[in-house]
Amino acid sequence: MTRTRHDLFAKQYFAALLSPFGTVDPSHKIISETRETDLLLSPFGTVDPSHKIISETRETDLLFIPHKFLPHETTAADRQSLGLLGRMLSHRYLFEAFRNPANITEINRCIGKLNSDREALFRAAKREGRKLREKDQPRLAILSPTLSQETLAAFHAVPDFRWATGVYQLGKGLRTHLIAVHQLPVNPDTLWLRLVGRDSVQQEAIAELLALPKGDRMRQQAVEYLSILQIEVGKRHNLGKDERGLMMNFSVVYEQWRQDALDALKQEAVQLAKQDIQAEAEQIQAEAEQIGEQRGRQELVLRLLSRRVGVLSDEARSHITQLSIDQLDELAEALLDFSSAEDLTAWFAAKL
Repeated sequence: MTRTRHDLFAKQYFAALLSPFGTVDPSHKIISETRETDLLLSPFGTVDPSHKIISETRETDLLFIPHKFLPHETTAADRQSLGLLGRMLSHRYLFEAFRNPANITEINRCIGKLNSDREALFRAAKREGRKLREKDQPRLAILSPTLSQETLAAFHAVPDFRWATGVYQLGKGLRTHLIAVHQLPVNPDTLWLRLVGRDSVQQEAIAELLALPKGDRMRQQAVEYLSILQIEVGKRHNLGKDERGLMMNFSVVYEQWRQDALDALKQEAVQLAKQDIQAEAEQIQAEAEQIGEQRGRQELVLRLLSRRVGVLSDEARSHITQLSIDQLDELAEALLDFSSAEDLTAWFAAKL
């Protein structure tokens, strides 16, 4: 279950960071075609001269396709602020993030997804009578909290210091990098990748995240998604050791997010006081103290819904302000699968 919840966090976290720079598909399905080998020889002497490898559908953690031209509101400086992650954004990339150390079998499966994606692009190019250019071919980044020497040796992975310590390149033709998150240098350039690490690596990255200016857009997005995951893991009973570790790491972010929301409400009260609306200011400040948690969760859900389904109607906003804390938590989980305002309307119809 922790692997599933980590997947959910990784997908939504990277989608939020990367969406200004390209098309992001957090559940990209790759359908391979049925292929035939020249010959298959089994260790028991069986020979199959026309062995068929049946097609299958696989899903990546995330597919990123860069915009040909950056939107006017997005600058090269925004991409540079993502450091090492930002430097990957000039190519089509498949991202695979693991909560536990990736083993040889799992890495081979990821490479298989890359090959199937590349084959699909080649087939599409052939149908259209064009060649698939080198710069348009997909790349693969596999993020693992640690990587053993045995695993690295199995793929003849070599350090790629053009990127950073902890980044390993496979053969040039594979267009694949293995990233050992625990080996990445501790600096702003690697922060956004270290946040998907674990234990002390993630704790240190979270501390760096919270130290960023509160107005930093990337900080705000990361804090929101870390808070959502903390809420979701916290709703479970009988948490395992790994899940308790997640709760401990993310609780710091969640408490900071709550405090930020409370500070914003108090600041609103201060502004009203400056306008000599003392009575209203006192009311808002009292509300901040008494129902700060519920108001804060409402603000989080409203911001996430706006990002997922666009501008919300007054009716939808009214419904949200009437939800209990438990209902807000439930909606925070459900909205991650929303793709349109109709999904929100259906959720209200089912729950209210």
